[in-house]
Amino acid sequence: MYKMTKTPRFLLASAAAALSTIIIPVAIGLYVFFKGSSVLPYGTPDNTPFRAAGVLLFLMPFIFAILVGVWYLVTKGLFHFNALTKTKLFLFCIACGILLGCIFAIDGYKAFGLKDAIISFIVFFSHTFVSLGLGGLVWWPVAHTRHNKPVHPTPKAGAFR
Repeated sequence: MYKMTKTPRFLLASAAAALSTIIIPVAIGLYVFFKGSSVLPYGTPDNTPFRAAGVLLFLMPFIFAILVGVWYLVTKGLFHFNALTKTKLFLFCIACGILLGCIFAIDGYKAFGLKDAIISFIVFFSHTFVSLGLGGLVWWPVAHTRHNKPVHPTPKAGAFR
């Protein structure tokens, strides 16, 4: 366990993790937004994806602030219980992916059936896992610098405790 009890280090790492978490959704939103609206097969314009991307981009500062808070609370909670490891962060990403995948799969099953529910689960699980996993990969090196010393250093060989 490394000494990381300083709040600025956790907050900086949480902000970096949140920023890297929203990179993929922002890139998708920018692509859809600048692609513009398309035309449906019967000739009317379909601007629904364009509007959804605009709303997503408009809400990104708020989503970023929420993600900073989530990363801070999760990592501070894991640190408080002496369970802050890369594996636990990885499991957090998997759990969030499964949770969001199940939520959207249930909605997909109600509206369109089992095939679309499976597709919804796979899409939302993979996107959530990749986005949060990227955040976890960024959080760890920012929070753990090589200058951090272990809280309980291991004794040297032959030393008495």
